[in-house]
Amino acid sequence: MASLLDSMPPPPPPPRDTLIKQLPIFVDGPYQTTNFKVETSTPKPLFIVTPVEPGEYPLLQFHHGTLLQNIFYTQLLTHIASHGYIVVAPQLYTYWEFLVTNVDEEVRLGGEVTDWLLRSSLRPLLPDNVREDLTKIALAGHSRGGKVAFKLALDRAKTSSNPFKALIGIAPVAGQFPNKELPPEILDDQSFNLPISVTVIGTGVDSTLPLPLPLPLHLPLHLPLPSCDPEGVNHDDFYKRCEAPCGHFVARNYGHLDMLDVEFFIKGGEGPKDPFKRCVGGLVVASLKAGFENDFGFLKIIAQDPSVAPHPVNLDPCEYKIVMHKMVGISML
Repeated sequence: MASLLDSMPPPPPPPRDTLIKQLPIFVDGPYQTTNFKVETSTPKPLFIVTPVEPGEYPLLQFHHGTLLQNIFYTQLLTHIASHGYIVVAPQLYTYWEFLVTNVDEEVRLGGEVTDWLLRSSLRPLLPDNVREDLTKIALAGHSRGGKVAFKLALDRAKTSSNPFKALIGIAPVAGQFPNKELPPEILDDQSFNLPISVTVIGTGVDSTLPLPLPLPLHLPLHLPLPSCDPEGVNHDDFYKRCEAPCGHFVARNYGHLDMLDVEFFIKGGEGPKDPFKRCVGGLVVASLKAGFENDFGFLKIIAQDPSVAPHPVNLDPCEYKIVMHKMVGISML
């Protein structure tokens, strides 16, 4: 029996996600959550994901991407909320309203949602004994919603009562075509000069869609749509204008819409979507800790060792710049 056992091959190693080095931000947090919609008495319809355990929690205002619904991000937002955050995701327009809703209008509507939150209007809608901490509010947005979040943060940074402590852009996009930004042009500035923690998350797979158009003779005409991440107006260009503390994390093997709970006929990554959603959710949680608690620990670990991301997500580039010793210097990790 001993010789038989000695001749057997060793068991395969456990999946990397089960290893000790797996960071807790990449798995579900300790808080049970619930989600619900609010469509009346608010500036715009809201999708809210919140812990149910009594307590006071920081707020994240999340902006959806172009022609997307806030509920498409349920798994991502639930992951974030499970780590002790209340997520408020406004639906800024319907499909028909999109035709007359430009970025400036989205920014205005997003500002109305922020002001509504600051008036403690959310509290009566939350579970019993759950409260929002209005001293800790962050902004995040995906795709065009990322640009909306940046513009809203830039506008509020010019006021004496800026409520935002952190900003996260998830594959932010400023235009539909390479090197051509749609108004308002925020990339004209060489530096955003934002006084808060900023994280930019990007994707590396070029997500494009051939659109079949029916012709009179039923012959398909394939017209390639622009890339979801055009050069000159994508996540790289947002990050170039950020100052420390700031980070840039690019999932090289995933696409622009891979964090959604629905499938589109747009090219994405070939790997499973769940690890990518957990990666994005974990990066958001780490960024909120940096903004709210001045805790850069998880971001530093990820920047130093990108392999801690959920397998098979390949983070490259992966960096974080942090101000050290009361603005004495900057360390790039």
